[in-house]
Amino acid sequence: MGTTALRRFFVFVALATVASPGQPASDVGTEMHPASAQATFTMTIDGPPDPIKAGAEITVEIVLTNISDRVLSFVRPLDPAELIPMIDLRDQRGNPVALTKDGRDARASLSTMTRIRSFVQPGRKLKQDVIPLSKLYDLSQPGRYDLQLHETDRYSNAVVKSNRIAITVTR
Repeated sequence: MGTTALRRFFVFVALATVASPGQPASDVGTEMHPASAQATFTMTIDGPPDPIKAGAEITVEIVLTNISDRVLSFVRPLDPAELIPMIDLRDQRGNPVALTKDGRDARASLSTMTRIRSFVQPGRKLKQDVIPLSKLYDLSQPGRYDLQLHETDRYSNAVVKSNRIAITVTR
């Protein structure tokens, strides 16, 4: 197995393991695979107060809500940098934002992280992760950035999307 194939395998395994934790749903909705699947949870994100100065720490909090009628098990990395595959961060022109050196290093080591398991009762919420966006992504340029998370619900195979938030960076 070549390096590229091996890396894709590890990313697949990492995503499959992480997929149970939190699926976004919010204002954008849910794509279902297969068509009859129903998401078992929603994922909402909350960012910093707007605007924020360039160079300041920018973090985003993820909250999962169990909308099913059963206890759900969520597996998440201890290092939130490993959530990079589920992050869609774009600049004001709609282009993906570049990773920082720390972000590239974290992406390269996706399969080596330690994970934790949490159980969420029906109707309950779980504050799951705080993502250090400014550590992982180059947010040094003033402007508007749009963020949304996505993940596959391991219980239903639904692709769930979080709410979309805007982050405004100023000088």
